[in-house]
Amino acid sequence: MDPHETHCIRCGQPVDKGLRGCTPQSRSVDHIIAIELGGARLSRDNVALAHYGCNSRHGAMVRWAKHNRRGHTVSRMIVDVDPHSL
Repeated sequence: MDPHETHCIRCGQPVDKGLRGCTPQSRSVDHIIAIELGGARLSRDNVALAHYGCNSRHGAMVRWAKHNRRGHTVSRMIVDVDPHSL
């Protein structure tokens, strides 16, 4: 990852490099080509700056897509809930 990077590779917004921990806006290292899809784990050419939240969402989408390519089906359930009953 280039130490001069300032913006998230996923959303394009600035990343506050001073934030620590696992908050959505904190910094993280994102693999440009996901490891699950054959991307190099330790190659500097395959990593970039990303918000932790953007990185997490992107990783979840990659895992979902990979899972569905194996012929698995995904079921969705829609629940209609009256907000006044909560």
